[in-house]
Amino acid sequence: MKIIDSKALTERLKNISLDEKKEFIKNFDAITTSTFAVISSVSFIFEIKFAESGKYKVAKEAYIDKDKVCIGPAPNEGLGILDGIVNRPKFLNKLLNNEKVEIKIKALDYKNKLHTLKFFATKKDFLYQKLLFTRVCVKNYMAFTSFEKVETIFAYDYLNKGELTFSGCGILNPLEIFEIKKGDKIFIAGGSGLVLGSGTRSSKEKPNLSVLVDFKEVDKKYFGNFYQKSSLEYYVAVGYKKKVRDLTPKETENLFNKSMESIKLPIANVKGRKIIDFSNYKEAWQGDLSFKFDKSKCKSCKDCIIEKYCPAQAFSKEVGFLENCLYCGVCLSLCPFKAIKGNLGYIKNYKIKMRHSSLKRALDVCNLLKDL
Repeated sequence: MKIIDSKALTERLKNISLDEKKEFIKNFDAITTSTFAVISSVSFIFEIKFAESGKYKVAKEAYIDKDKVCIGPAPNEGLGILDGIVNRPKFLNKLLNNEKVEIKIKALDYKNKLHTLKFFATKKDFLYQKLLFTRVCVKNYMAFTSFEKVETIFAYDYLNKGELTFSGCGILNPLEIFEIKKGDKIFIAGGSGLVLGSGTRSSKEKPNLSVLVDFKEVDKKYFGNFYQKSSLEYYVAVGYKKKVRDLTPKETENLFNKSMESIKLPIANVKGRKIIDFSNYKEAWQGDLSFKFDKSKCKSCKDCIIEKYCPAQAFSKEVGFLENCLYCGVCLSLCPFKAIKGNLGYIKNYKIKMRHSSLKRALDVCNLLKDL
């Protein structure tokens, strides 16, 4: 089966006639798309056994590693089983690393006496475990800049005057090409996700999806915590593949007419998010897609500043970049000995401070999808 990603295909479709495009695309059986990006909207839905049946009648409060659990919606405390949901959980990396998390439950017995129960659990102890993504931006997003120093979720620490961050993989983003619908299966976080429909704040101009995936299938290479100064976010890989023979007319039109250059990248003032300029995704990705670790310049510091502050915890001074690295660019300014080599580039006259997407990792997912 001959498979090609949407970026490579659209580059080869440039500057040829419509008839030539129709013939050329027949050389392939399927097309892959992907994005690898930082997102915010993640919830952990679970069920866990905490006591023998008949001992407690209701759980009043519950926590996982101090993250508050929304109990229900079908509590079975009488059976010693707790189900619930945790929004924007901090503990997911622990479960992905097969480490223990602390479960704390305040439960009433049948004499209305309140008991506090504490125990530890790993990923395998949950009877039911799903990740719900309520806003997966699988088209493209925006770039943000500032006219003054400001702390923001769109930068690891601060945006200084004239600096810029952006998100989106251009023509490679799934919704830039495909019409993904409710009920479709999509690669997400290392597993097979079910598309529930449009996500929160989805619009015609900025569509996004809501997706559910079994946490047992989630792989840290494709999903995990992304720590920033002002917030906890998450990185996630999303991919979608479709057979050429199943393309809709609209999808074919997208492939024939869109390119990295033609897809606009709005540039907004991070305060108020008012658009002040436009660029495109070709310019956005002129910098290095990955970076190099110069071991000869590494001083093997006892407390490696990159290991400490990498948002994705994706660097080791022993081996360099780990397999979950986004190449966001934060490390370029961290090491005082310049052991990291790379260039993020510029968009217009704005210096790119960091990226919240990874075109390299998205291309890696496209290659992975060829065999799935």
